[in-house]
Amino acid sequence: KIKSLSISGRNGDITAAGAMKIGQNYNLTIGGKIDLAPLKALTKTIEFLKGDGEFAIEISGHWKSPELKGEINIRDGAVMLAGLPYKIDSIDGNIFLDKHRITFDSFNADFAGGRVAASGVGYLEGLSLKRLFISSEMEGIRFRPVEDVDVAFDGRLFFETSPKRQNLIGEINIKKAKYGKRVEWKSWLLRLMEI
Repeated sequence: KIKSLSISGRNGDITAAGAMKIGQNYNLTIGGKIDLAPLKALTKTIEFLKGDGEFAIEISGHWKSPELKGEINIRDGAVMLAGLPYKIDSIDGNIFLDKHRITFDSFNADFAGGRVAASGVGYLEGLSLKRLFISSEMEGIRFRPVEDVDVAFDGRLFFETSPKRQNLIGEINIKKAKYGKRVEWKSWLLRLMEI
């Protein structure tokens, strides 16, 4: 049982109250404010992380399948993912928890010179995310997929993942594209004539 617990440090403040029986059930309330940077240590896919998080969550129910209620707010976040050459910056958004459902509301971020707005819903099984649906709108993105290729585009994408499948569908509107390599027209025409 936790009557009242408060932890304060350089990276945030956390409070907790309630009770739990290990292996049986939860009845806890936790909340606080944290610096997101130390969470980078949880996964190798994140190379850089910063921002402020504020949360208030109630955890109740069976040990293996608890219900979550509450809210998480992320402000002024930034993340750099391994293998992605662009930083996702100025992240602001809210996450709402309601039993086994997670709602991602009004997530906005700067990415590759443009702006991305996303929202969606996810479903938990125990404490694991089993299904996720995300809808996003992109505006003014400038991307360099390979050397000497620049593409500017807007678009809408819808991402769905579940244990059975993953889908990414949508529409990309290319506003401008540039291929910077020199083309050897003579040799290209000679090869074309040989066909």
